[in-house]
Amino acid sequence: MTFEVATHQPAPGSRGARLTHQHGPSAASRPDHGTEPTPDEAGAGQGSPTAERNSRTTGVPRDGNFYGMGLLRQGTIESGGPRRRAWWAVGVATTLLLTACGNTVDGSATSSSAPTGTSPTSTSAAAQPNPGNYPTKPRPPLGTADDLLAGSVLDAQRMVGYVTGPWEADPALIDGYPAGPMVLRAPIFLKSFVPVGVDEVAKRHIFINGFASARQVKDQTILRNTVMRFPDPAAATAAATEMNQAALAEPVSGAVRSVVSIPGHPDALASNYPFTPAGKNYEWAANAVSFTPHGPYVLMQQAQSTASLDAGLALISKTLDLQGPLIDQFIPTATRDFPTLPLDPSGQLARTLPLADGTKIDIANATYDRRGELHFMGDPPATAKVFDETGVGVVTTARTNVIQAADAAGAAKIVDEFARQTEASGATPAAPVPGVPDSRCFAIESVGTYCVAAADRYAFEVPAAQPTAVAQMVAAQYLMLTAK
Repeated sequence: MTFEVATHQPAPGSRGARLTHQHGPSAASRPDHGTEPTPDEAGAGQGSPTAERNSRTTGVPRDGNFYGMGLLRQGTIESGGPRRRAWWAVGVATTLLLTACGNTVDGSATSSSAPTGTSPTSTSAAAQPNPGNYPTKPRPPLGTADDLLAGSVLDAQRMVGYVTGPWEADPALIDGYPAGPMVLRAPIFLKSFVPVGVDEVAKRHIFINGFASARQVKDQTILRNTVMRFPDPAAATAAATEMNQAALAEPVSGAVRSVVSIPGHPDALASNYPFTPAGKNYEWAANAVSFTPHGPYVLMQQAQSTASLDAGLALISKTLDLQGPLIDQFIPTATRDFPTLPLDPSGQLARTLPLADGTKIDIANATYDRRGELHFMGDPPATAKVFDETGVGVVTTARTNVIQAADAAGAAKIVDEFARQTEASGATPAAPVPGVPDSRCFAIESVGTYCVAAADRYAFEVPAAQPTAVAQMVAAQYLMLTAK
């Protein structure tokens, strides 16, 4: 496992500077895990592991460019900037890309709207929302997936709420880390963060889908937790065994990879090798990867710790303590039924500002439950508290992020909390959006503008590179949510 580039170089034959890579009823008893059709691997052609990784990299990449169509919905700046609130709705990336390039599409910013300013003021009651060219009416019912690949993505999105967040294993693990969170719709998307050959093992054993989530305490601890689904327990068991063998076989120069045991989990197959990151004065004593078959799933943890090997292995053990029982509560859809899955199970996605036509981002165009949405939040423990207090039901994400609270008071409380988190991280308050009551906006250096507002029981977030675009999208989302 290597989250960082180690000082020692890989042995001949390994890939460049990459060394090993980190990170209800029992599912096994359910009758729907027999041999069934699976989504075509060719569907992965809509993206690449590198693009997927970049699209989830926190904040702005080091070269200052936006990659692909998405940003990780976490405000952490990869180059070391302060952590702020909100793992931005992935549709933001589309907005960032389109507005930065000056493209015009259905639902784009116009120059006629007064943009958010640089100082906070109260919203005029007489002001009217100006949505520019963005849609202001809910879409008609969105229908069903209609094909295996789209259904696989939808089922993976359903799985997200049943994947243990790293902060649950260690509350200090709050800061975002590249290659997570990531919906995995094909084995090729594993390639950016697993040991060499693990993705091929997944493909060989008919990988169906999965989800990965990663967090860190910078220069101290990193944890990625990944759940991968296979057709049945036998396939998962074979995959876990061969994945571990692939990790052990990956050439590493300058270090000795050793087999290790995960406390309390004799079925976990794990290995470790320590290394010193290039240019750093500390060693990753724990640099472990573990594969555990669990019903039709392989549970993979990749853990790094500068404290000790035991600390890293204890982190994996704690994650497995939580992840096994949690994934048992998930009832996966039989793959033959993937095409029948609803695109908008709550009806709320149709009332969420849509992505541009043809935009495909696997963690967007999505509906998440309260727990699943935490994977995309900048401070999951604090956000979990406010979500519980306000009775959050579902969260939908497209160009914007819409959070359904139990009532209007709850939505207002979410706006206040998100604004507090954003300002506390160093963002500069900006003027509210005209015509949108109690909207709160912030300028984030080198990134863009972030606004949060409410309409009745719905809180919503809108980020964009340009203030004009964010003001118009806030106005459009407000009008869409209040449309009769």
